Order: sequence, then structure tokens, then C-alpha cells
Amino acid sequence: MAHSRIQPIHTGHYTMPADGDRFPGERVVVTAFVIEHPRGVFLFDTGFSPEPRKMVDSYQPVYMRAIDEAIALAPPFERREFEQRRELLQIEADINAGQTDRASAGLASVLAEYRARGQFVFMRSRPDLAARLANFALEHGIETGFVLALIERNALTAPADAGSAWPFRLRVRVLGGFEVVRDGQPMRFTGKAQQRPLDLLKLVVALGGDNVDISQLMAALWPDADGASAKASFDMALLRLRKLLEVDNAVVLAAGKLSLARSLAWTDVWAFETALEAAQQSIEADVASLATAGVARRLLDAYSGPLLGADENPWIAKPRDALRAQFVRALVRLGGRLEGQGDWEHAVELYRRGLEADNLAESFYRGLMRALATIGDHAEALNAFRRCRELLSIVLGIKPSAETDHLHREIVAGHIPERRP
Repeated sequence: MAHSRIQPIHTGHYTMPADGDRFPGERVVVTAFVIEHPRGVFLFDTGFSPEPRKMVDSYQPVYMRAIDEAIALAPPFERREFEQRRELLQIEADINAGQTDRASAGLASVLAEYRARGQFVFMRSRPDLAARLANFALEHGIETGFVLALIERNALTAPADAGSAWPFRLRVRVLGGFEVVRDGQPMRFTGKAQQRPLDLLKLVVALGGDNVDISQLMAALWPDADGASAKASFDMALLRLRKLLEVDNAVVLAAGKLSLARSLAWTDVWAFETALEAAQQSIEADVASLATAGVARRLLDAYSGPLLGADENPWIAKPRDALRAQFVRALVRLGGRLEGQGDWEHAVELYRRGLEADNLAESFYRGLMRALATIGDHAEALNAFRRCRELLSIVLGIKPSAETDHLHREIVAGHIPERRP
């Protein structure tokens, strides 16, 4: 009778910090071991974590040792599988460390080999990592067709930060207009009865799309109705919305909060929030100018225009102004960082693109005037002031602020504006 030889590799005990996670202070045990058996070498790992990515620094050495042991014990025809698993874990570490080029090259190599071998079983013991690597591959154009097949065959769930390239069943765009795409096809809405359910969808997405209090939705959409009547109207609108979308479990109501399921749906507001967070981190980290310019482009790409474009419904005004203010504030800070680093070329590009997205943002005009004057293009700097003055007068019926007027006088006098800190 054949006997198995169990090789215990490591057992680690880790404690999650009490920082508001689902299970703060939870004691986590991670074990990885290898079994050598006449039928082959098998690698097993067990563990628990409320947020697997937070465990990676502690978990990775455990798993790496287990894989190294499996590689050493495995016969040649099995060894490559373990080597690939080790490569994928190293790619995860590279992504965490911000080594994007290295991670891209490594993942491209592994996925090309998977495709060549017709191998579709992908990280079954780590579906969270499989989904994260698939999302990374889609974002960077790596083996796109094959990765989409991996997602489908392994039934991978979209990670929380999945980008627009992920094959979501439902996509909702509300920046610069309104569009709903289901299973890759734009949906068309014509009936008047569809309007209220769509208003509900628009407002949920505009308010973040996640855990939106239904009392806030009812107050905005049915302001004149009493409590019971507003609730009945909300229930009917939600029922019609679900029937209209025809994507099971895409709209979730739980504990008085309405959400879109992130595993099934994507919104451009979520993409904007991700870009905004990256911009804030870049500002705080004091990164180099090229990195700052890249973050700024990502933010500009994510902001396609004001919430719901020219929609004049009164309930959209407040979230529209709030999101616009976040965009303008972040972009001005990134522009100020570029100015402080003396990267005037990218600063000019940033402010011009900012004005394409919002031509009434006076702070963008000031940044553009400052940058153009500093590189010696006084004529264009003065043209920027004239465009600012004309648009503010025509659209808002106001004059430029005292700060903008002062900057204009400085440029007319031939003075080079001071760089922003």
C-alpha cells in the first residue's frame, strides 16, 4: 500500500487591527502544506481574513515557502504548475509595490503560456487573487480575449476596484449625460412610465451607488408625499426598475439602504472616485512630476462632464455641485504641484483639459494664465483671461474675481507670477 508523506511548511498567527473591518481584532491562522503522494504532489493552503489583500504581507512568505517545497518535491511534469503559481504570487507582490511594468511583463508571460496550453483552470484556491490579476490584465490590455474566457469559465467575481474593462452585466454612466448598457448593448428608454424608475437609478448612482438611504431618495424624488405614500411610490419605482434592467440581484435593498451590486454593475462615478482617491494619495505622497501628470490625466479621463449633463431636475443640483467641487479642487491641487515642480508644460496641458471639462472653473483659468506667462507666452495668457471674463459674463452674469483681476494686471505689467507652492 502506498504511503503519503506530509510536509508541514509553516503555521502563522496574525491579528487584524481594530480599524473598522468587519471582524476587527480577529485572530487569523494561515497554514500551507505539501503532500507528497504516489499519484503526485499536492499543495494545500488554508486561512481566513476579512480582507485578503490586507493579509498579503504576512501570508505571502508562508505560501512562497509552501510553493518552493512543492517545486522541490514535484516530478518534472508537475513542477511547471507550481512554478506558475509562484510567479503569480510574485506578480501580486509587484502590483502591491507599485511595480506596474514588472507586473505587466510577468503576467503577460504567464497568461500567454496558459493560453498556448489551453489551460483555463486559474488560481482556484485564490479566487480573490485570480479576479484581481484578471482585472489588472484587462486594464493593461494583456491577453484580453483569453482573460475574458478565464473570468467566465472560473466564474470570477469582480473585485471592488474593478475597472470599466471588466465584463460587468450592467454599466451606468451619469457623467456628462445618462446611459445604461446591459450585456454590452445600450438600452433604449422611450415610455413615460419608465421615467421614475430611471430617476431612481440616476439618483442612486449620483449619490455614490452604495448604501444610499432610501429616506434620502424618497425626500428627493417625492418631496410632497407623506411618509406612507412616498414609501409606496419608492417600492413601485424599485420594482419597475428591476424589471426594466432585467439583471437579477443588480439592485440591492438591505436595511433601508439601496445599492448597486459591485459584482454585477459598474458606474462612471465609481471610476471617478477611484481616480480621485489616487489623486489625493499622489498629492500627499509628493511624487515626481511625471507621476503627478499621469494621475491628473486619469482624473480628467474619469470626469466626462457634470452629473447627468444638462438634466434640470432639482434633485440633481446638490450632488452635481458637490462632485464638480471635488474635481476642481483635486485638479487645482495637482496643477499647483506641477507648478511647484517647475513642470509648466504638463501644467498647461492639465489646465487646458480641465477647462474642456468645466469652462466655468475660474481657478483653471488662473492656473493656465500663470503657467503660460511663466513660459513667456503672455499673449495666450491674456487670451485666457479674456475667455474667462466673457464666459463668466455670458453664462453666470458675473465678473472675474479680484484674485483673477490681480493676476491679469501682473501679466499686463510684464511680471512673472510667483510659482505656487
